[in-house]
Amino acid sequence: MPLTRGSSLITFALDLEQAERIGARFGKMGKIPELGRACDIDIWARKSLNLIAMKKFFTKEVATKVQRHKTYFFAPLRLRGILIHISAILAVTLIAVSCKKNNSTSDIAIPAQNRTFRFELYTNQNFATNSSVINFSIFIKNAHKTLFDSSLAAIQIKDIPDFTHKIIIEKTVADNSDLAAGFRYEIPGVGISWHIDSSKAGNELKVIDYSFQ
Repeated sequence: MPLTRGSSLITFALDLEQAERIGARFGKMGKIPELGRACDIDIWARKSLNLIAMKKFFTKEVATKVQRHKTYFFAPLRLRGILIHISAILAVTLIAVSCKKNNSTSDIAIPAQNRTFRFELYTNQNFATNSSVINFSIFIKNAHKTLFDSSLAAIQIKDIPDFTHKIIIEKTVADNSDLAAGFRYEIPGVGISWHIDSSKAGNELKVIDYSFQ
């Protein structure tokens, strides 16, 4: 197929060195003079295309670097927003943990303290001739409920012992509040009466001393 100026499409697909070799070869074969000029035109066109391609390449590279610099410029702002968001979450979490810890601490029950009450019953009076029956009971209570209540065996008044032989009863309860304790007695046909004493919170031993009169 004869080569004409239209055949320069072939050299567009070749590199510069290949185009020069083709032009030189056809020149030695004695082809028409226009062939050399056609090859020169092809080489010139190739170089022009290379310049255009390089211009496009550099234009693309410059645009990419500008976009990259924009990204680097705005990255700290985005990171700052992310850090603020994370800091807010951590702050809320720490507050929640702190509140939970405080609530857990306040919910821890303080063990109730053991407190001993010693009840001592006697009389300094002479009831040798009084044979009336009397019923004694002892009790311990706080502001809300009775912690202990027990009745003693019924006896005659003349059998209430003197100080040397007094009746002693000890009872231990667990409670951290102020307590009241004492004796309650009843004489059938006569009535009911009592003797009460108090014990402040933290007091480990309280003696309830009652001299019946």
